[in-house]
Amino acid sequence: MCYVPKVEEKLTHNVVGIDFGIKNNLTTTDGEVINVNVPETKAVRLDSRRFNKYIHRKKLEGYSMKEIRKFSNYWKLRNALRKAYEKLVNIKSDKANKIVS
Repeated sequence: MCYVPKVEEKLTHNVVGIDFGIKNNLTTTDGEVINVNVPETKAVRLDSRRFNKYIHRKKLEGYSMKEIRKFSNYWKLRNALRKAYEKLVNIKSDKANKIVS
């Protein structure tokens, strides 16, 4: 363990407003535009492909979407895809929060 003296930060009293928008992720009052881009991960692509392939296969077998939703594999694949997208959203919001702070 070591002792590091506390550094006093000087306040500049410059206030910056941040707008969370749709077209641009972050826009400051100074006019600076910050876009937080997170590429689609391999897990999202694979899960999406598996889910769509499963639905397509079941439709070729003659099942309707109402019937397909009753199968447990449908829900397993759907939840896997939901979790993959949720992780992607969490990464994006984490980056935005780090930029804001």
